[in-house]
Amino acid sequence: MQSRGRVRVLLLVMLFTMPDAISAYVFNRLQYHKLMMTSDDSLRSLSRKTMLANGLSSRRTVIDSGATAGKLAAALFLTHPSAAQARIKGAAEIDAEAYFQDLLKGNPLTGGIEQSAIEIRPARVLDKEFATFLDKTTLKLLSETSGVSMEGVEREVAAFRQAVEPGFQRRAPFPTGDLSNERCFDCYSYADFRVAAKLIPNLRARATFVRQLGETVLGKIFEGQRAIDAKAVPRTYDAQKDGLEEALTGLSRILAYMKLKGFLKDFRVNADDYDRASWDEGFSLEVLVTVIEPATLGGNVQFTGEGFLFHPDYVAETLLAYLALCGVRNAKALQYLLDTEYRPNPKDYNPTEVLYQISLGKGSEN
Repeated sequence: MQSRGRVRVLLLVMLFTMPDAISAYVFNRLQYHKLMMTSDDSLRSLSRKTMLANGLSSRRTVIDSGATAGKLAAALFLTHPSAAQARIKGAAEIDAEAYFQDLLKGNPLTGGIEQSAIEIRPARVLDKEFATFLDKTTLKLLSETSGVSMEGVEREVAAFRQAVEPGFQRRAPFPTGDLSNERCFDCYSYADFRVAAKLIPNLRARATFVRQLGETVLGKIFEGQRAIDAKAVPRTYDAQKDGLEEALTGLSRILAYMKLKGFLKDFRVNADDYDRASWDEGFSLEVLVTVIEPATLGGNVQFTGEGFLFHPDYVAETLLAYLALCGVRNAKALQYLLDTEYRPNPKDYNPTEVLYQISLGKGSEN
């Protein structure tokens, strides 16, 4: 309460010491935003245009107007009980509070606002055979690419998993060693790829690693689809010559299989800009693939926060491997993490989707 009083006094001092033009503008903005928060219908009905038309942009006009000044002051500096209970602070209000608090007594380096409690959804169950295949394939290719023995790779990975697991467990508990648990798989795959970044420093070797990873996972998916329905296996052909129609359908079929195995909750493939005539003429295409709650989401967030540029991704590498089989060998994928819910507190950032922007172009690989 004491700090709020200081802020209000500071605002009044600023209004009466700044040049008229600046202080009038600031005062007018404060009036407008505060009036929109009050539960007084007569005040809420005053739009910004009405306020300006009535000459309320001047602080002296308002203060000299007697009853109006009292009413505006109450709206500006008093919080109505019902409004305080019903409203949720917006991002601008939180920012303003942080700035004034920093001005008065300083803010901690981590910010003065605590993270809100976020509901943790239940972990999804992955197909254990598929999850184990992904894990073992990653370690096998890591050993082959880095030249480190399988025993050495497993030792490095085990040590790193032990180091990072407590942090993942605090975020959302999971049974240790159970790869069929979404969050356990998330933690362990993150450790696998962090060790890969350490053991494969060479950029060309890294490119080989992710390419082989995508090709191997794609082969496993083809095998699984063939066992269910041979017609469901995406066709490989020359999309450079025969168009992208079947290749785009193939992307959806690959993602549908990964969804069947519990690796992701859902997906969307958007290629609305595709035009066969434009493709035949040599124009490129941007395909947007949205994956909802993939099993590696937490690791992706962790990689992004750490600023790692090299963090392989099962979805992206597999889709690019399929496009390469269809003759689109210069496809590139950019990854974005999306939080689909508005959260005014930046510390509450909690992405649930991964957006892959896949660029397809005609021509030889760069």
